[in-house]
Parts: sequence; C-alpha cells; structure tokens
Amino acid sequence: MYAFSSIMFENEQAVQIYGDQSVAEAIHVLWENRIGSVAVIEPETERLIASLRSSDVHLLLEDDELYSNRKKMKVKDFIQLDANKGESNATADELTALPSERALSLRNNLLPRMISPVTNRKSDTLKKAMKDFAETETSFSFLVDEHGRVEGLITLKDVILQFSPPCMDSRYDGGGFFESALEQTGFHVSGGAIVPDQKHTS
Repeated sequence: MYAFSSIMFENEQAVQIYGDQSVAEAIHVLWENRIGSVAVIEPETERLIASLRSSDVHLLLEDDELYSNRKKMKVKDFIQLDANKGESNATADELTALPSERALSLRNNLLPRMISPVTNRKSDTLKKAMKDFAETETSFSFLVDEHGRVEGLITLKDVILQFSPPCMDSRYDGGGFFESALEQTGFHVSGGAIVPDQKHTS
C-alpha cells in the first residue's frame, strides 16, 4: 500500500491558527478560507495541539456567555472547555427524539475532541489513513513531522482519488492503484485517455 511520501495530493496545505488567538479570529479564518477545520498551533513550539472545526462553532451558539466572550476568549481556552466536557447520557426526551435528531446528536458525540486531532506521518500508508478515518469518523487528517509540526493535510477525497479510474478527469492521471495496474498490463495514461505502450502497438 502506498505511503503518503510517494503520492501527490490535490491539496496539501493546512490552514493554521495559534492557540493564543481569539475564538472570533478563528471563526473568521474558517469562514474566510471556506474550510471545515483549522490546525491549532502552540506559539512557542509550533506544534499541533488541536483542531477547530466549523462543526465545533455550535458550542458557542449553545451558550450565550461563551458567544458574548468570543472576542476575548483564546482558542486554547475554548478547546479546553470541550476537553473537560463529560460524556452526556441520553435523557428520556433524547431517546424519543426524531431519528434525524438522534443521528445528529450521536454524530456530534462520536467526533474526535478538538484536543485530539487525527494525525498521520508522511511515512504512513493509505491503509492506515483509511483505518484512522473509519475509526474516528472524520474526513481529514493533519500530516505532522516527528516533532508534531504540521506539514500538510490529507482528506478523505485525497485517499479516494488514489483509487479512481484515470479518465474521470483529464487533469489527473488517476490514482496510484490504477496507474500501477495499467503499467503491469502495458498501458499508460496520456491526455486523459488510456493508451497502449509503444512496444504493444508494433
């Protein structure tokens, strides 16, 4: 199975904010970049300490005091609130809620805590990334070095593209799986089409 270091991904950039920035600044970064998550970095060491997702912003909307303090509260303090939050037990009202409401509640409880972002190393295999995505029910992982500094971002889309047929989009040669299979059968991709190698045309 291919390692990240041998694969070219469509998007390797991870947007970062510092833990001592305000929650309001973090929300603005999420909105401005139209992304679902930002890496939260410790200013002193530049290490990844958490991730802040657009889905976490609902915590602000549930608490008037938190919302009113969003410009003063630091991201690291907001994340700590989530880390300290205990697992909630389902009430009778929740058990009788509509299935869609229960599903939404369950999904929020199953997502990794902000303080526990999913990470991978460039030496990891795609198999490991897929396992991490499945176990944590997340759709992205931060690529980090041996010191915990962010080197990039891998998304579920990046992994799926590695197994996509070559001709779906002429901008891409197709995933590593198909490219390898084509090479073994004497074909390659050229201009968005599958063509035989020269030795097979003579």
